[in-house]
Amino acid sequence: MPDARAGIIASLLAGAALGACGPGPAYFGADRSALYDRREVRYAAAQGPVPLTIRGEPFAGVDPETVARATAAALARAPAMAPMRPTRGDPGPRSVDYRIVLLFGESRPGSENPCVAPPGPRGEGVAATMAFCIGERMISAVRGRLTGEIRGPEDPRFAAFLSGLTAALLPTYNAGMQGCVLPRC
Repeated sequence: MPDARAGIIASLLAGAALGACGPGPAYFGADRSALYDRREVRYAAAQGPVPLTIRGEPFAGVDPETVARATAAALARAPAMAPMRPTRGDPGPRSVDYRIVLLFGESRPGSENPCVAPPGPRGEGVAATMAFCIGERMISAVRGRLTGEIRGPEDPRFAAFLSGLTAALLPTYNAGMQGCVLPRC
């Protein structure tokens, strides 16, 4: 597993560097609430498939259902999503309303809660905001952009972008809580 983490970190760093000077993925604006702990991912997974809400259109003229299928499949393969399994269908009864929200489009100014915000307008490339939520409450969120030639939702670059977005959304630890001793944090 350390090799997989090193690969994800290397792809995130390479993507950030490419995003700064040319085409490629860039991830920014990671926001984790005090609720974020990797255990939340396991708690969400223990309840069964986690609902996936997709808003906005990353590709002009592409059927939204095609985009949704490709997006759900890419997220299901993303290493950081494990052990959660995203579903676009009804997950059945759940004791806690965990969900993943993916907004395609430019980020809106201000601090809108991505768990309830509408998508922004389409921009250059693919812009996305992803959030891990409990109901309308944000646990973590991240924004990203993929530039350069993207052939559509089946393009491997699109799946890799979503995997990197997921890695930034669901890190193995909450960096903001490092050095903090419970219950005082």
